[in-house]
Amino acid sequence: LLVAKSGAAVGCQGWVAVWTGKASSPARGNATAALGAYEPSAAYAPFANAHDETMWYISIYALLSLAALLFVLVQQLSCVALSIKASARVHAQAFRAISRAPLSFFETTPTGRILARFGNDMNVVDTMLMKSLNQSGSQFCVLIVVFVMNVCLVPWLVVFSLPLFVVCTRRPPHRAPPCPCPPS
Repeated sequence: LLVAKSGAAVGCQGWVAVWTGKASSPARGNATAALGAYEPSAAYAPFANAHDETMWYISIYALLSLAALLFVLVQQLSCVALSIKASARVHAQAFRAISRAPLSFFETTPTGRILARFGNDMNVVDTMLMKSLNQSGSQFCVLIVVFVMNVCLVPWLVVFSLPLFVVCTRRPPHRAPPCPCPPS
């Protein structure tokens, strides 16, 4: 769903580029041919007048935008459903662990601390995890879609892009330094 959402969004932008580039295609033809880029033909369909041509471009753009909107809606709903399922699972595991704790744990640990910890952990799972996974997944899919689009439009760019992509993805992840003081 993330790839479809990203593809539809990039497709909308690409369609606007084709639409606006159509008017200046004679001036752009030499530059894009020199780069080896794909140059769409100027005549997509026979049009009786400029109004019909404009309505055709608007119709295609509207369909691509509707597809992007539907993909975003389905992706967000599935993300929320998976987040609720994960939250219920974490809550059940935490409750199972706390209910099986020995009585000495409850005698030494204040009830407020247990409730605060339980609530904070559930808040992180409910809100922060879903946002973080959604944003990072969306950005990764946009990166992949743009890379594929670049390879399709300008194939010789893969010679430079692929080694750069491999180098960037093989770096070890940046880890936060450990906290110098334990929580109180």
